[in-house]
Amino acid sequence: MYNSIKNFFFIILETFSNFFHKIFFFKKINFYIVLIFLLLTILFFLITKINVIKSSTQQSSFVLLDQFYISSTQKIIIVNIKEVKLVLGVTPKNITFLYTLPSVIKKKI
Repeated sequence: MYNSIKNFFFIILETFSNFFHKIFFFKKINFYIVLIFLLLTILFFLITKINVIKSSTQQSSFVLLDQFYISSTQKIIIVNIKEVKLVLGVTPKNITFLYTLPSVIKKKI
C-alpha cells in the first residue's frame, strides 16, 4: 500500500514537472522548489484553519465580566467561573478574593 501511494505521488510530480517544463521552460529543480513551497504554504494554511476551528469550538469556563481600575497597578475584576461570579482584587504581586456575587438577581414584582 505504501509503495502504491509513493508511486502515485511520483507519477503526479512527474506529470506536473513535464507539464510545467514544456509550458514555462522551468528546470526540474526550480519546479520542485516551487512545488515544495506551494505544498508548505497549503500545509501551513490547513494547520492554521484546524487550530482556529479547534479554539472556536472549545468553551471557556472563565469569563472576565468587568474590571474597575483603582490605580495604574491595582484593579477590581468580576469574573464568571462555572456560573459563579467572583469579585477579585488584583495587584502586581497577588490576587485577593473579595466577594461572591449571586448568580441570578431576582426581580421584585
